[in-house]
Amino acid sequence: MPPLRERLDDLLLLAEHFLKKSAARMNRSGLYLTTDAKNCLLAHSWPGNVRELENALERACALADGNAINAEHLVPAAPVLPGADQESNLRQILHRAERAIIEAALRRTAGNISRAAAALGVSRQHLHNRIKKLKLNTSRRV
Repeated sequence: MPPLRERLDDLLLLAEHFLKKSAARMNRSGLYLTTDAKNCLLAHSWPGNVRELENALERACALADGNAINAEHLVPAAPVLPGADQESNLRQILHRAERAIIEAALRRTAGNISRAAAALGVSRQHLHNRIKKLKLNTSRRV
């Protein structure tokens, strides 16, 4: 079977399926992918194939505060930096992705850490620890 990146017609059908599956599991009806989200999905290379797609849609379902799943709810593919070893790249990529996800959750909840933690599926204390480790400024969330 060819990789997902070579089956773009199937990709959006699978994305819709995984979105409905995640929405049902989280008791969230009416979720839909915006055009920007679809374009973001189509632009990604999907090295993790179908499992990566399913995880991305589940995460987006959890992060979205309304019914629209936007490109910002999907973690974009991070570029590999030339000249650096893969291990440091992975750390940098994960650091940037985690930071962006936490900042987006805090923006959507107007800085309410308890609500942001609930939306991210982690404890309030865990989110506090990650905010401290990432040195995020939580005093100016809007």
